[in-house]
Amino acid sequence: AVEPLEDQLIEEIRRAELVNVDETPWKEKALLLWFSVFGSLTVTLYVVGARSAEALDRILGNEFFGWLMSNGLKVYRQYLKRLRCRAHLDRKAKGLSESLDGEARRFGGQVLAIFGILRKAVYQAREAPLGTSNLRQVHGDLLGILMLACQEHSNSSHDKDPCVGA
Repeated sequence: AVEPLEDQLIEEIRRAELVNVDETPWKEKALLLWFSVFGSLTVTLYVVGARSAEALDRILGNEFFGWLMSNGLKVYRQYLKRLRCRAHLDRKAKGLSESLDGEARRFGGQVLAIFGILRKAVYQAREAPLGTSNLRQVHGDLLGILMLACQEHSNSSHDKDPCVGA
């Protein structure tokens, strides 16, 4: 229905300062596709197709210079101005905290605890008078601990429990 406007919508997405992107599986007969949503302040574009670098390039190309908020899918890493979606990070940390692997479980718990402290600080800062809270200064040590933990576990891998989420 919007095919005549598709190029216009894509151009609007490419010009946006911030684009949120997410995808979910889309089964069509025996074929697994992906339902992707690209959202900016003014446009929401829905795309059904492959979940690949080529599919992403078709929408954003190399003409997108804004911020991209996404999950951790590898194809998004080519964008230097990329933000990780907090909900995806929370789910990943929760999954790790419930892992059968002890080290993964400890790391996930540590990340969840730090996220909780930082989230509370952000909410408190929103209530404070403007300029009275410098979160980076107040929580710099905690951010350093988080960064160190992430670096220490950056090459970690463990088998996922096939029963979780079943």
